Amino acid sequence: MTSSDVIPAFAPSMVDVRLLGVVTVSVSGQLVTLTHNEQLLVAALFGIAGRPISAESLIERIWDGPPRRGALHELVSKLRKSLDAAYPGASAVVVTLPNGFYKANLEAVQVDVLRFQAHLDEAGHLDQQDELSLAAERYRQALDQWGGDLAEPDEPLAGLAGRRMAAVRHGLRTGHLNTLVRLIDIELRLGRRTQAIPLLDQLTTLHPYDEHISELQMRALCRAGQWTRALAVYRELEARLRTIPKGKPSERVQQLNQRILNRDKGLGPPMNDDQFTGATDQAASDPGPAGRSTTGRQRRPEEGAGVHVTVEGDVKSRGATTIGGGTALFFGVLDGDKDDDPERT
Repeated sequence: MTSSDVIPAFAPSMVDVRLLGVVTVSVSGQLVTLTHNEQLLVAALFGIAGRPISAESLIERIWDGPPRRGALHELVSKLRKSLDAAYPGASAVVVTLPNGFYKANLEAVQVDVLRFQAHLDEAGHLDQQDELSLAAERYRQALDQWGGDLAEPDEPLAGLAGRRMAAVRHGLRTGHLNTLVRLIDIELRLGRRTQAIPLLDQLTTLHPYDEHISELQMRALCRAGQWTRALAVYRELEARLRTIPKGKPSERVQQLNQRILNRDKGLGPPMNDDQFTGATDQAASDPGPAGRSTTGRQRRPEEGAGVHVTVEGDVKSRGATTIGGGTALFFGVLDGDKDDDPERT
């Protein structure tokens, strides 16, 4: 056997975990074959890389049912065999600790959702310091952890059943949307609207009840001199919200619409009188459609992530709080209970 035939000894750094899509584990580029339940275990254990979690907490997160310690022991054993089948010695990444605890022997950088969180943490700090260019770069790096289209990313934890996983999935989708909205807001403040307007058009179609997106769209259109379209965006939003009990645009968005009607020069290049007359006449006679006619599926408020109907506040507050809340839901559900510490048992 030549040296080229020798397989390097396994090291935990060889492992890469993907949760923002179909759950996968690869070792030195070799994909591990996982069953559905093994994927659930990977999400619950590898998603908190390097941190201990009790057998009871794992059971709750995997089965949504009564304790089945024997089933968990069997599942851990199967996962270890699957890891070894992909790369000899890879089972060492799953560590059994005293008192019925488990741990994935990984660094956060090896798990895509933890890289997403790390970039968000850094972006949020830069955002608060008004380092907008650097913050935008970090937000983009966070979004780069997701596959699929920028506005329609891959489904996180795709195909995994269970109440816990559904809650985590919703939280991650919310985190992605809020990250993207915050990035667009910064890009517009930096004067980069070329790609922002079509992206906002797409997001408005996908999330027609999210008024923060409509607000950004209105501002972007005004800066591009498209005042008529900006007024139309408000009318369409108002009509959609009328389909919800007590639904209406927030005071903030109403005020923005009034600023457009008042031809506020601070919003963008001036609208000539012919444009303005045509736009206001249309606004008075046409309340706007209740929704856009597109091939994309429109989500009702109960379906969409990050929906804001009458809550007031600026987009930056959304970036500072809701983004963290969306991704924190992942850790809140899969992080283990507060007493998940073998040293305290």
